Amino acid sequence: MDKYKLLDEALSTNFNDDKEVLESVKNRLQDYLKKEGNDVQIENTLCVIQSFLLESERNDFEACRQVTSPVFERSQNPEKWDFYDLRILGRIVDYAGTYRQTYELSENILEKLENYSHEERYNKVKIAVYMNTMSRMLRAKYLEADNLAACEELEENFSEYFDAIMEISEKCSEFAPHRAATIIRKGVFHRNESLKNEGFSELKRMGEHGVYRLLEETVSEYAFLQKRNVSKKQLAKTIGVNLRKLRKEHKMTLSGLGKAVELSLPYVGMLERGERSPSAYALGKICNFFGVEVSYFYGNGEAAGVSNEKDAQLSLLNGYAQKLSVQQVKFLVDMAKNFPNPGV
Repeated sequence: MDKYKLLDEALSTNFNDDKEVLESVKNRLQDYLKKEGNDVQIENTLCVIQSFLLESERNDFEACRQVTSPVFERSQNPEKWDFYDLRILGRIVDYAGTYRQTYELSENILEKLENYSHEERYNKVKIAVYMNTMSRMLRAKYLEADNLAACEELEENFSEYFDAIMEISEKCSEFAPHRAATIIRKGVFHRNESLKNEGFSELKRMGEHGVYRLLEETVSEYAFLQKRNVSKKQLAKTIGVNLRKLRKEHKMTLSGLGKAVELSLPYVGMLERGERSPSAYALGKICNFFGVEVSYFYGNGEAAGVSNEKDAQLSLLNGYAQKLSVQQVKFLVDMAKNFPNPGV
């Protein structure tokens, strides 16, 4: 088993990838350790994948931080970091601890990264570090507002990282989705609706429906926190109340809902009771099934949150299409071309 091929594949995944993909990578990393013995980079990468699974399933950043803590403990000496170490740390930098701990680590990673500017994935690693650190800055501003809301340092660092991503994305078209996502995050950070709309328009134009849905969930959550000044715990309660209301309206049992959206009964129960906030993956599945917008769960669960049937079905179709091969997607496209015009 080629270690570096396995590392490359594992470090190309993300927390919003299909769960089966993440589980497969996790199993192969574990198999490698069983056959080859201890390997720090494989062990660290396994922690990364486990954190992605946790964030996907539970949206629990504290649990992710605990899972990845051995990586940070094993990476105390920056002088020994190689390119793979930088890639690993860049994927989980936002779990490092406090905002300032995260920022200091990201600056350290970026400094060491300059030694590898010749590497093919150099810009990808830089983008990952910038974006993950900006995510931590957002959480710091709105979920730790008592300590950091008025922090000029936070504002300056956010702007610095935003400019860096804009510069890279202007040179490399492959980072256009990252550019759009970063514009949306800046809109959230500064409560600027026009920036958020600009970013979402770019994602829609590019057909990045998965990223669109993920960021829609994030934006709705922060908008709710900003307007209502509520805690994460209160937010989970609001989502739970609206989920229960929607389930009852559709005359479904908890077990039936869990099977319909492919989530476990205990997990769906915790969501309804407000004991846990749903991950973007879970909330997306629930929204697709009921045909509602993400914002439905952050308000009063009003009918205005219901999207039209076509949009709901297109979103659901896109979710399934992500799991198909290129040949299967081409087959679907060919089928769609041959459908009769509904207006005829």
